[in-house]
Parts: sequence; C-alpha cells; structure tokens
Amino acid sequence: MTAEPASVSPAELWNDDLAVFGSLVGALDDTALCATANAGAAVSAPGRYARIGALGGPWPQHHAGEVVLRLCPSVLDAFALDEQERTLRVVNHHGDVVHRVALGGPAAVRRSRCGTTLGTSPWSAHGDAPCAAGALLDLNTQAHLDTLVHDAGVQRRRALEQLGGRNEVSALSAPLALHALDHLHRDRLHVTLAVPTDGCVMAVGGAVTGLRGAADTLFVHLEGGTVRIDTSTVHEGWVVRPRHGSATLELYDRTGRCVLAIAQPGRREPVAAARWEHLTAMLSIS
Repeated sequence: MTAEPASVSPAELWNDDLAVFGSLVGALDDTALCATANAGAAVSAPGRYARIGALGGPWPQHHAGEVVLRLCPSVLDAFALDEQERTLRVVNHHGDVVHRVALGGPAAVRRSRCGTTLGTSPWSAHGDAPCAAGALLDLNTQAHLDTLVHDAGVQRRRALEQLGGRNEVSALSAPLALHALDHLHRDRLHVTLAVPTDGCVMAVGGAVTGLRGAADTLFVHLEGGTVRIDTSTVHEGWVVRPRHGSATLELYDRTGRCVLAIAQPGRREPVAAARWEHLTAMLSIS
C-alpha cells in the first residue's frame, strides 16, 4: 500500500494549474470512484463532486455518505486527465499520485465535497515544534484534520510530542489504538475517517458498518466508503482533545506520518458525540 509513482503517458493531458482541477471536478456529473492512499492506509468511495470549497475556507458540513477532499496547492504539482476523460490523477511534488478519480464506477452515487486549503496556514507557519504545539490546541476539529494536509502529519506529530505531558494529549500503543476500531464497529458509531498524504486528505464519514481482517490487513466499511489499513505499519496512536470540537484518534507510522485520523468534525448528534468522547477518554487512561 505504497504511494503510487506517477508515470507520464502520452495519452494523458497534464496541467499544472490546480484551479483548473477545481473547475473540472466541479463540473463532473457522472458517478465516480474516488481514492487516496498512503504507505499504511487507503480510502475509496463512490462519489460525485458537487461543490468546491473556497480556498482556505472551512470544511463543508460533512454528512454520512459524503466524501471530503482537502488539497494543499503548495505541495501539489499537477493533475492528469486521460484522453477519454475517464481517469483523473493528482500528483504532488514528489511525483506520487495522491488522489485518483475514475468515472463510471458503481451505480450508488455519493455527493463529494472538494476544498483546498492555504499552502501555509497560520498554524503550519510556526517555525518550531514548541510554538506549533502551543497553538495546536486552539484549533477546532476540522482545522486539526487540515494540519495533516501539508506533509501527512509530520509537523503535527512533532507538536504532539511536545504536548505529551498535558491532559489534552495522550500517546497510545499501536494495538490499543487499533482496538478502538472494534468499538466503533460494535457501537456503529458515526465518525469520519481521514487518510492523509503529502498534499491531500480524503475523508469519508458515517456509521462503521463492517470490520474484517486478514493477516496484517484490516478493512473498515462505512456508509460513505471503505478504508483499508496495513496494521503492520501502525507504530503508535495519539488521542487529542482540543478545546473546540471533538477528540481525534490518530494512527502514525515509524516515520512520523499519519496513517489514519478519526474524528467527528462539524455538527454532531448528541448520543454519538457522547459515545465518541467516552471512548477516547477511556483510551487515554488505559
């Protein structure tokens, strides 16, 4: 489950103007299959790009069965559309494909929300980990997830380490962090699962309807899509309880990159919110 390197094909039309990408996906009216992957996880979902968020604006209201895509223009390089206009790929500065859209997918249609985030957000502009850590807990849940977009959470992970002794931040072992997925499935909790890469975060939401595993691979099925996790890549977990919004549960690999983040951004149903906060509190003291 490694990042896919981009290979140049003469049958593809390349464009380095990401504003054109926003216009393009905003105009799609056919069923699409959206996917994003990093070294430890992959997310895919049938979706339709219905609305494009403003640059640097807040996340759109995230409902079950919808896809949210967040992009960081300063890290992305170009996108490619094949000559049949059936497959679209977004590439970052490292030459990795960070997002893929295939048209003509499954019949079930989901509305997808695509937004871009500023290349240098006020939080990521902090030059050192202590300063970044001091500002981190003032962010709301959606802004917390946006901090993963620029570098797949490397700077965020350093900031969490700086906050390690505080009540708002708790480090978890990898088995304990992964065990939380069992609770999500058992209680059919409505949550958002976000898979970050360098330059992109794709998130799907809804109740966790299925959980199955084979060897080191775990599949998490939600109303909004499917997330595949290579559990052998998960080195540690973190629970973060910001001053505004829901707690987040984050899984990281040995390089400090975020494999998967789980939260309840936006408006929350009271019972689901209480169950999620109880679960993350129990993880913090285990």
